Amino acid sequence: MVDAVTKPKPPEPRWNLPASGTLYALAVDAAVGRAYVGGSAGTIYECDLNAETPTFRPRMHDESYISALTVLRDGHQSGKLVAARYDGLLVWYDLHSGRRLRTVPAHYGWIRDLCVVGDGRRLATVGHDMRVKVWDAV
Repeated sequence: MVDAVTKPKPPEPRWNLPASGTLYALAVDAAVGRAYVGGSAGTIYECDLNAETPTFRPRMHDESYISALTVLRDGHQSGKLVAARYDGLLVWYDLHSGRRLRTVPAHYGWIRDLCVVGDGRRLATVGHDMRVKVWDAV
């Protein structure tokens, strides 16, 4: 008979932050210590990761599921959040005001992921239409 091996206990998270709906997307803005999450409710939540007790607060709202998020920085305090949506649209938001800056039809159907390319001047997306596309981020 072989002795059972005891599995180590997984580490506990520093915080366990609830948000409503099913969450699909996470972006971290390391320059200011903020996280953004989005999902099925269409709401994008913001969390100050430097706070003693961080909480998610609703920051922006969209009409469709948020499937992916990324933060764009221009080297200054201002920045943009780009949301990829389930309906194939890319939406740019101003991080300071939360205002929608532009919307681009990107894919036929769900945008599965997006990322910043190189120096932050371009974005790459992959969609349910089985295409990878590169976009000007600014």
